Amino acid sequence: MTKEEIYEQYWKKLVAIRRMYTGVRPDSDTLYLMYKQHAEKQRDKLLQKYGYEPF
Repeated sequence: MTKEEIYEQYWKKLVAIRRMYTGVRPDSDTLYLMYKQHAEKQRDKLLQKYGYEPF
């Protein structure tokens, strides 16, 4: 898996999460932030697994 594929998968997850919270301010919603943090952790694990440095 390339770095671009990992980030593409990550952004698709963020878009899906954001769509669930269209009516609410997502930046201050605890559940949104938890899902976003989980997606970031998955992204970082995949980057490390394939030998890339996470930001």
